[in-house]
Amino acid sequence: MTGQTLSEGEQFRQLVLRNENLDGKGGVGVVFATDLQPGNGLWSTDVCADRISAVRAQLVGDFLGDDTAKVHVLLSGGALLRDCGSETLTSWAFGSAQGHDTLFAAIQAGVNSFGSAPANSSLFGQSVARATWQVLIPGGDSAPENSDVQLEQLEDIVLEISHEALSGHSSPLGVDLSCLGAIQ
Repeated sequence: MTGQTLSEGEQFRQLVLRNENLDGKGGVGVVFATDLQPGNGLWSTDVCADRISAVRAQLVGDFLGDDTAKVHVLLSGGALLRDCGSETLTSWAFGSAQGHDTLFAAIQAGVNSFGSAPANSSLFGQSVARATWQVLIPGGDSAPENSDVQLEQLEDIVLEISHEALSGHSSPLGVDLSCLGAIQ
């Protein structure tokens, strides 16, 4: 309406710093979902049994403090996996009959890089397709390493999700690989 051009960082801050995303303790969080539908922009639809192996995080922006921050990643809601040998998507749970437990990873994040901490494997084995992903930057009272993070300068939160999957197609040698989907 104003004709003002906003940078990507300003647009991100306007989205993430809304009242509903603030936790009242100096922290902020965003919620999103992922799926396995064609054109999803994240995960290949040409694979099956696509599961998380590790996660790294970084906060992007100026004046965000030293190279150490903490980011929490929570997964909840239903999860889906593509069956090997077919295009069928099935509800999936790892460690719970319902698959609706909240799973949690506290990740040592870097600032403007992924930092020196190793990738966090707390979400290992979880499906990449989840109804709810929540990324939280806790305030300095809850996470002292975030006491120097100025949220008003935050331009982005980047997650690097390492994942493993099987080929969704049969092998070029004509060997059926669908039985590998049952290997844990």
